[in-house]
Amino acid sequence: MKAEKILILGFVFSLLFACYIASVSATESQNLSCVQNALIKREMAIGLAYQNLVTNVAVIFNTRSQSLLIAYGIENKKERNAAIKQAWKDYNNGYKSLVKDFKLVRKSAWDEFNQDRIACKSPKELADNQNNEIRL
Repeated sequence: MKAEKILILGFVFSLLFACYIASVSATESQNLSCVQNALIKREMAIGLAYQNLVTNVAVIFNTRSQSLLIAYGIENKKERNAAIKQAWKDYNNGYKSLVKDFKLVRKSAWDEFNQDRIACKSPKELADNQNNEIRL
């Protein structure tokens, strides 16, 4: 009789343990799905930021090209040099501003991802960080 009780208790504990493992696996699966959604959001934001950066750099490059063409057509040396200097200044300021805006958007996307990842209660071994990303 005692052996039967031990056998039944062993069976009950093994069932409880199996249920626990199944619930942990289901929870981890839900957490990973949550992180995947956060990842999609992050990557979309960064991808759009890169696309915006490239488009706007092309615009300011074209503006610089046009300004330089006009400047090199000026016959007065002093005015020509001033126009060339201004074309480069405008381009450099525009480029710096675009890169600054891009970095803010990228940082915001990573910050939001990290907050979402924490809220997802993702597994601790996930090691996705912005140190892996190429810098401008």
